[in-house]
Amino acid sequence: MDIYDWCIKHKVDPSHAIALRGVLKANYSHDRIPNAFKEIDRSQVVEVIDETDITFQLLLSFSKPVVDLNIPTTIDHTDNETWTIIKWDGKTPEQDTHILPTDFQGQLQKFLLEHGKTLNDLRLDSIPSDTKEVVVKHLIGNNVPRTAGVRRLRQFSGRVPIPSNEVDFETWSQLVQQLLRDDSLSQAEQKSILSQSLFPPALNILNKVTDKSTARECHDVLNEVYGLAVDADDLYTLFRETYQSEGELPSKFLMRLDENLTRATKAGAVGVAKADHMRLAQFVRGLVYDEMLSSTLNLKQRKSNPPTYLTLIKEVRSEEINSRARAEKRTPKAVSAKAALCSYEALSHEVEVLRTELHHLKSTPSPPESTPNPKTRSSPAPNTRPKICYNCGEDGHHMRGCPNPTNATLVQQKLVKRFNQAGNGRGHPGRRDNGLPHQ
Repeated sequence: MDIYDWCIKHKVDPSHAIALRGVLKANYSHDRIPNAFKEIDRSQVVEVIDETDITFQLLLSFSKPVVDLNIPTTIDHTDNETWTIIKWDGKTPEQDTHILPTDFQGQLQKFLLEHGKTLNDLRLDSIPSDTKEVVVKHLIGNNVPRTAGVRRLRQFSGRVPIPSNEVDFETWSQLVQQLLRDDSLSQAEQKSILSQSLFPPALNILNKVTDKSTARECHDVLNEVYGLAVDADDLYTLFRETYQSEGELPSKFLMRLDENLTRATKAGAVGVAKADHMRLAQFVRGLVYDEMLSSTLNLKQRKSNPPTYLTLIKEVRSEEINSRARAEKRTPKAVSAKAALCSYEALSHEVEVLRTELHHLKSTPSPPESTPNPKTRSSPAPNTRPKICYNCGEDGHHMRGCPNPTNATLVQQKLVKRFNQAGNGRGHPGRRDNGLPHQ
């Protein structure tokens, strides 16, 4: 493909681009090519197409013009890999320049470049030569809708783990669905945008699809390879078993629930007409940590006429904001920074005063302690009570070495007598032998 037509196809300035040929498929990676030209300028890969069975041909776009730079035509990147570099020669395809003025031709080419077209796309052969300029000026003068910029999809390659600059297939598939619903784009433009977002190995799969395939057919092929291999019944069960997690906001739970419902709907497990009914019913059923929200919004009474997803998420978010505002009003206001600073200074002053007093007490000598006279210390009264044998009742020996027979009556009499003589140790009078107190 000619580099000029290739750049026009992707709405790239030819002076900022080069075509790279001879890139081995086995060594290709998304970051490898731009890194090889980083000394020239920051670049990006616009499109990768097959050149041979083992090599790719790439279109690279730079942020500055490269046509005047001294870039070699060949680069020996590795021992068995030689790249061929092709730059734009500054010439456009030959046209009947004698028919259109030079200044007008430049304006026309600029206009066509902005819309991804070339002068070859203008079918002027059937128009008389004296009216060509009038017709073209009339076409340019009309209010032709212009796109705000080149539309691009997020990159997807199918590699695992997913690179940081790419998205997973499910996210990429949702972006493609939005692209396919855009009626302002032709099928060729949709397929071109889809192809530009792919990199090997996903791009290798797309290269095996026929050129006549539409963007939707290309998406369906990739969906068979990278899509979720889950049965419709399993997706429906996953949706029915979706419950609110502890600490999860109701709005976040609703978003997660709707994602599972969307998967089940795409698989045919849930009809599109019943999606709103199923969503509301499972939301009320799975809202286990914020059941009051269901009563506040009267969700149970609205099951016969359920709201759409956008209406429901708006109501839930509004109630979350109102609930947070009510909670903040119930919470006592925090102490202001000025009051906290004053309190801190007062406590610091009090601590310094206590430290000063403690230092003063430590530095003051304590009075000498009085030493008691050991001669005047009272000694405990000797125990002059006679020994009593608790076996025979006789004095002078203990029960352990008693050789006499047991005499419990005598033992009891002597114990009562000793108790009456000593008192009970609490200042009360002693008791008689019969256990009664003295009169």
